Amino acid sequence: MKIIFVLFIACTSLTTACQIPGAYLNMGYMKANLQDHKGAIADFAREIEFTPNDAKSYYSKGVSRLSLGQKHIRCLDISNAGELGFEKA
Repeated sequence: MKIIFVLFIACTSLTTACQIPGAYLNMGYMKANLQDHKGAIADFAREIEFTPNDAKSYYSKGVSRLSLGQKHIRCLDISNAGELGFEKA
């Protein structure tokens, strides 16, 4: 948990985009756990920009969209996760 927090602080303090693989995915998880689903969706989307074949990011974005009641858009994210081989999708 300390590593994730340090990573979060390091990434948010940079003026340029944090390009550590998985950094935005981890920040998205933290925001989702804090019920900040809009922030989580933004972080999952940024992770997808860096790693477009990451099924976990699509799935997690879909779950956060569901929490906000965005059911139609959620289906696209969950479908993308399934196409990339994520078993839960």
